[in-house]
Amino acid sequence: MGGLVSKLKKLFGQAAEESSDAANETGIHLPPEDEPIDVSFARNFSENALGFLYVQDEAELLEGMREVAKEFGLHQILAIDPKMQSILERSKLNWSSESESENDAILTPCEFLVAYNGAAVLCNKQTGGKRWGELPEMHIIVGYTHQLVPKMGDAMSGIRKQYGDDRPQGITGIGGITINSDKRSSLIPEEKGKKLFLFLVESSIH
Repeated sequence: MGGLVSKLKKLFGQAAEESSDAANETGIHLPPEDEPIDVSFARNFSENALGFLYVQDEAELLEGMREVAKEFGLHQILAIDPKMQSILERSKLNWSSESESENDAILTPCEFLVAYNGAAVLCNKQTGGKRWGELPEMHIIVGYTHQLVPKMGDAMSGIRKQYGDDRPQGITGIGGITINSDKRSSLIPEEKGKKLFLFLVESSIH
């Protein structure tokens, strides 16, 4: 796992170290001022996740998928989305499009990534309409830097703009932290017992 950790450190860099004091000063409700949006997201998502890896392109994504599969002993991965199936196919990893007891993990895309609380926003399009209890224990998410938004409201506005009247069902944010009026809590009820891992892929779309 050393390679994964070193790449994670490259994402945070000095900015992450300097942000800790600023976070205490601004409180739990707001990210530190001037903190890069990718660092805010990574810091908050990683607080309760199994892992996080920033990759610069698709070649690194495929390499990272192979590393993660080896690290966590994943023999078969559930992939409902055609693009995720293609990633696994090109990574030369075993996958299935059906829910089976042999599936060790599920690989999904996401709609948006929210820096404010580190949540990956998904809907039933990513999960095939399946309930959380029907999905494998480990959930691997592929997100892109152009999907990063400051707050959940920005994600919901983006979904409305993208889908119009055909708005998907089951929209939820997973991972990261839940910020209440007076505290930060760990996971939404549906996530408890789930192991979350996210690839953040650099994209040229703005």
